[in-house]
Amino acid sequence: MARAFAVLASLLLFTAAQAWAAKPTAKPHTVSADVVSVRTMDSSLTFKTPEGREITATVQGQKPMATLASLKTGEKVTVTYREDGTGTPAVVTSIRPGAHTASAKPASHSKP
Repeated sequence: MARAFAVLASLLLFTAAQAWAAKPTAKPHTVSADVVSVRTMDSSLTFKTPEGREITATVQGQKPMATLASLKTGEKVTVTYREDGTGTPAVVTSIRPGAHTASAKPASHSKP
């Protein structure tokens, strides 16, 4: 009986592990966008796509983090970010400053 229970438990764990591994991976997206706000305290960036969608995501990586601190509200950037399987933005993995506009002003670097 104990052996049957151990086999059943092993099968359940194996099935659960396969289901977890089968989750869709985060899909990368690269978009041209306008900086809406920068939050250096929690490493997040809010940007607006050409379609008008505002996205807030956490910034990851040494180079994107360095770029984050120098961004200005209204600045044009190219952002690469990943979404989780539900379409929710997960992380920004790349930020490339684009054409600077004369009306760009320092981003509000707010605290949480």
